[in-house]
Amino acid sequence: MPARPLPLLRDDLDAVDAALRTADYTTVMRLLPPLLGELCVRSAGPEPARSTALRLLVKAYGSEAVCALRHLGATELAWISGERGHRAAALLGDPVWCAAAAYGRAHARSSMNLPCALMTTPEAADDVEPHVGDDRFARQVYGMLRLSAALTRQIQGDHAAADAHAEEAARIAAPLGDDPHAWELFGPANVGVWRASLAVEAGEPGRALTYADADADVPQALASGDRRAALRLERARAHAMLGDHRAAGAELRHAERLSPEQVHHHPLLRELVADLLLKPGGRELRGLAWRMNLIRARFPAENLRLGPAP
Repeated sequence: MPARPLPLLRDDLDAVDAALRTADYTTVMRLLPPLLGELCVRSAGPEPARSTALRLLVKAYGSEAVCALRHLGATELAWISGERGHRAAALLGDPVWCAAAAYGRAHARSSMNLPCALMTTPEAADDVEPHVGDDRFARQVYGMLRLSAALTRQIQGDHAAADAHAEEAARIAAPLGDDPHAWELFGPANVGVWRASLAVEAGEPGRALTYADADADVPQALASGDRRAALRLERARAHAMLGDHRAAGAELRHAERLSPEQVHHHPLLRELVADLLLKPGGRELRGLAWRMNLIRARFPAENLRLGPAP
């Protein structure tokens, strides 16, 4: 197949990343498939173009495609994409890029299923640590792997280890600051989102809201509507755990405005919305539940009367 020059392919990858940050999945899925094919062609060519194409492939497969496909509910394709990013990194042979690919593969499937790739992130973080040095990209990769390792340990019930991994990520993020061009938006603001999520996983909703509210500028510091939506989702989960169902519903509706696909296909949120429908104030979520196909799936009798009760 014909393949455009690498500078044009890099521009398309930047456009995919920008579209993903604004939850413009129509643009993402229009640009990404041909881009992947052309990068594969370029990765079969001579050096130095080969190595450049492989690095772009790791980003395209392991970051952009994995995230987009997971949010669209195509988890089987997200896993395939993560695997192909891993293969591209193996061909490149660079430990930092291999670590970046390991991160993408680890998050191709929901953490609620305890995927093996996620469970290996503590070891992946340890393996890449000696290769980090002062390189900014390497520090971002290392920091995101430490956050993934924290999630792994939290799921396993080792809260002390989870806190240690999160503290290490925060230490790495502090001098880097919040760079809108950072890989996976690694920085203090994104670490705050992850810490809120970790607290929810630990069953500590009050602590989660403390992290979410610790810095009023966190949402503005996140250069991605997708990540701002993720923060809203963690707040919704925390409010629901505290029994504040109306606040949880408000956070869910706000998150949907920022990133509807992420909300509609998130397995944990589908369960949360289904449960909130039965709580006081649940009628306010009927529109969201309909868009998530939950009313038809779980409450078929409701289809007979979608308006206000007589």
